[in-house]
Amino acid sequence: MQPVIILMCLVLALSGCEKEVKVVSVDKIQDRNGTAYLPNSTTPFSGRAEDYYDNGQLKYEAIYTLKDEFEGRPVDETQVKLVREYYRNGQLRSLHLASLEGIKDRTFYENGRMEYERIWTGRDYWLDSSVATFFYKSGRRKSESSRHEEDGRVLQVWYENGQLKQYAPMKDGKAEGLVREWSEDGQLMSEIIYKEGRPTVAPSEQ
Repeated sequence: MQPVIILMCLVLALSGCEKEVKVVSVDKIQDRNGTAYLPNSTTPFSGRAEDYYDNGQLKYEAIYTLKDEFEGRPVDETQVKLVREYYRNGQLRSLHLASLEGIKDRTFYENGRMEYERIWTGRDYWLDSSVATFFYKSGRRKSESSRHEEDGRVLQVWYENGQLKQYAPMKDGKAEGLVREWSEDGQLMSEIIYKEGRPTVAPSEQ
């Protein structure tokens, strides 16, 4: 299921007129191993938590949905969670969606453009496929780190004019393999083979 559809389902589930949504202050929420509870409760929380700036502007909102309320799935201690944070002027600052299908994180500049996005898919969010992208304030991509279970991780970095600056295969957070770098006008500057994050030799030197 696509994240957009999940968001729509959450809104419909929690805003329907047939069921009252419980709204609490965010300081009432207790995090127990990644699951939200109210104090002295043994049942995972279902509802909405909010926090506000001193000027009355919404600062933080979190919507929690239990699995037994979402597509009829069996209940356990895992919740569907949608969290939004806002700047003082009301502009969206960040979004976090932890659903049954994966996790999505986004942050935004005050001008409304996206600053960062990371998407995990699969049951084990740290080991399965993921893509993390940073953006310039202009909206152009700045860097992208993608990981696919079969192919390993690849880091790409761009100049603000859109020209690719670096392409680097990665393993365990370190460069591993042939790393290429380009100048801002597109000229290939270097090709170096890395092993465990350390440069070895350029292909021409082999």
